[in-house]
Amino acid sequence: MLSRFGSVVLILALLTSCKEAPITPEAKAFADSIIADMVPIKGGTYEMGDFGKKSHGLNLLPESWDLKPHQVTLDDFKLAAHRITWAQYNEYAKFADVETTRVEEWTENLFTTVNRNVPIMAASVRWEDAKAFCQWVGKATGEIVDLPTEAQWEYAARNRGQYVVFATDNGEFEPGRNIPSPLKSAPVGQYPPTPLGLYDMLSRDVEWVNDWYDRHYYTYSSEKNPVGPKYGEEKVARNRVSGSDIQNLTIDRSPIHPTTHFIESWRDKKETSGDVVFRCAVHHAPLPEPTDVPPEVITP
Repeated sequence: MLSRFGSVVLILALLTSCKEAPITPEAKAFADSIIADMVPIKGGTYEMGDFGKKSHGLNLLPESWDLKPHQVTLDDFKLAAHRITWAQYNEYAKFADVETTRVEEWTENLFTTVNRNVPIMAASVRWEDAKAFCQWVGKATGEIVDLPTEAQWEYAARNRGQYVVFATDNGEFEPGRNIPSPLKSAPVGQYPPTPLGLYDMLSRDVEWVNDWYDRHYYTYSSEKNPVGPKYGEEKVARNRVSGSDIQNLTIDRSPIHPTTHFIESWRDKKETSGDVVFRCAVHHAPLPEPTDVPPEVITP
């Protein structure tokens, strides 16, 4: 796990990397447009984690600490209907005076109908950059905006905690109709939304959430508005990238280093497994303090 000192260094780096720029009327209008895309989601209590035995009579994935079922209660929140696009991210970068990071050139035309860096594609950025974007929107609008927590993302993907396996319009895995075909990327919002009105909750790209990753976290998670462990080396990304439907589940989670913006599967660079993208959330109240790891929990 990342030491306390290491976490402080990462936070300081995040804070110092964002230059302060005044919020102009144009910047405020842009930030308001991000808020306008938010879908209100009523909070509630649900069983987070592997619900396979309840929905299919068997586990969806092998039993593990990583997916241990546990009860979670969430306050109301809002989640962006769409992932943030390159057009939106570049607009923010102009207003906030921050540098942009392009996807490597060799990936631009691989397994995608359009260049990954064009405006209508989801922006693939580091965790720090995604968080900074959301928090800037909050600063510009006066709302509490951040990345969604892992619990919020799963709750929304499962239509407010229902036993939904695939985050699609009908809960089914239908490549080419309600999600991109395997190993394909697609412009934001091209496929039907979930019943809550959320687009692209299932695709070949993974989404950043706010939490640090700990494979044991579900064994000591807070019940009320959990926000993950206090420290870690990797962040949680949701919607695991795979051509197999068994690895595109609403319960699945992946650990990814926060400096990652592109996931490479094969070193010969002939195939790619997806980008790390994001959407923002409006929180009912400031996020609570993360959970300290209990002494009895052995973490990797």
